Amino acid sequence: MEGKSSKNYDDYVDLRNDGRIVMYRRPHLKNPKWNVRLKIPNTKGYVIRSTKTSDFNEGKRFSEDLYYELEGKIRRGEVITSPQFEKVVNEWIGEIDVLFREQSEQYKNGNKQISISHLKPFFGKTPIDEITEDLITSFVSLQFKNNFSNVTVRHHLTVLKKIFDFGRRKGYLTTVPPIPKPKLKINSRSDFTKDEWRKLYEFMREWIKHPNSRIHRQRFYTQQYVLILGNSGIRCGTEMRSLKWSDVSTAKDLMGDERVVITVKGKTDRRDVICNVGIERYFKRLYEFR
Repeated sequence: MEGKSSKNYDDYVDLRNDGRIVMYRRPHLKNPKWNVRLKIPNTKGYVIRSTKTSDFNEGKRFSEDLYYELEGKIRRGEVITSPQFEKVVNEWIGEIDVLFREQSEQYKNGNKQISISHLKPFFGKTPIDEITEDLITSFVSLQFKNNFSNVTVRHHLTVLKKIFDFGRRKGYLTTVPPIPKPKLKINSRSDFTKDEWRKLYEFMREWIKHPNSRIHRQRFYTQQYVLILGNSGIRCGTEMRSLKWSDVSTAKDLMGDERVVITVKGKTDRRDVICNVGIERYFKRLYEFR
């Protein structure tokens, strides 16, 4: 193996004898991996990477492939050294009002707070293109050690994904690393089974039949209330109670079927709910019963 030597390294190899692709290994390590230092034409400084192998020939292939990849990026006017994560976050925050212009101030401020309080302190000065799935998993583990809930951790990872997508659009990284999603805990509020739901709506058919008109009216409205909830998924609190006729519209799905759309104001902001086919009959009953 030929090349220059240096007292600072066990092995030091200049592959082209021009300083553009230099491989080296640090001394006094049990199983040292080859590193590569690249000098790309028309750029400042060096690009330094680990080849992640102790085999010289594998390291050489990695080093040469990386050199020509980065050289090609420079010719195309692309960025070869990604900025630190915290710099990308600052850029993202600076554009957040434009990126999420249709969202509420509460939503935008929540994203900013998560990125500043939780993401920047951990990923900080790491170049954004060097953040791996393993590093993200370490972040998740730390979150759980700090007693954050699964839901909160998922919120933090959602913001992280938005920052990665922003970085990719800016050309700071080519792919977004896989982001683990902690499983949500089973909600203690159990759902209806299909059999339980059938028993409920079949019972109500006879239950509303009452000779007292006032009681019949109350039970009729209750029946439609339950059927609309069950076929839309909207919340029975403020979403359902504040519903107005002006919030109900229709739209066609991809199959060309007309579906009822309910616009509701939920916990965070207004959202459109696409209802099950057939729910229109319950709204029609209410409208005609008035």
